[in-house]
Amino acid sequence: MKRHSFSDGEWKLMNVLWEKGPMGLPDLTEELHAETGWSKATVNMMGNRLEESGALRTDFEGRRKLLTPVVTREEALEQEAHNTVARVRADGVCLLVSNMVEGGMLSDEEIAELTAILQQRS
Repeated sequence: MKRHSFSDGEWKLMNVLWEKGPMGLPDLTEELHAETGWSKATVNMMGNRLEESGALRTDFEGRRKLLTPVVTREEALEQEAHNTVARVRADGVCLLVSNMVEGGMLSDEEIAELTAILQQRS
């Protein structure tokens, strides 16, 4: 898998495509506009950048530009997790997880899942 590290804006764009499937540029712009205020030119530029990185594919239906994710959400999340762990290193991982638990960032279900994963490894 090619390595992808998305900016916050790129995550927003990719999340829409993962949730709704391939979209034309006007529809994608409309979907993102309420949250981001982005213009069609901004969405197009970001789409081009994501296409250059291999995260998206652009197809044309006549003159209509259709954006399709190539990278799955799971692949992107796996890469993001890898990037985060690489940044915080060994000692910081426990602190990171502890802060997520204590700060209420994880649901009871997520905590139970993490506990089960850790118990399987020991």
